[in-house]
Amino acid sequence: MKKTTTILTLVFFISCNNSKNDFDATGTFEAVETIISAEANGKILEFNVEEGQQLSKDSMVGYIDPVNIGLQKEQVISSITSLQSKTQDVAPQVKLLQSQLTVQKSQLQNLQH
Repeated sequence: MKKTTTILTLVFFISCNNSKNDFDATGTFEAVETIISAEANGKILEFNVEEGQQLSKDSMVGYIDPVNIGLQKEQVISSITSLQSKTQDVAPQVKLLQSQLTVQKSQLQNLQH
């Protein structure tokens, strides 16, 4: 029994060594794809990443042209300033409405007499 087990083991190892393939295992490799987007839109000026490179959280890998974003920011600030100037000074509007009210009251009194 012991001799038979030894012979079977020897035959098994010999059959494994006669493989014509250069690999000793097969399988399916799965990768996880991660889509990464920039915090801002614009022209990419520099991008320093190699495929397969591991990055740490919040690491900077490139630069995006900030001119477009700067112009948009200035436009928003100008819009806010314009709206504030229109809403802060309501005294002229109130004065105009009071004068219109006075005219309407006087016309009403003329019609009643």
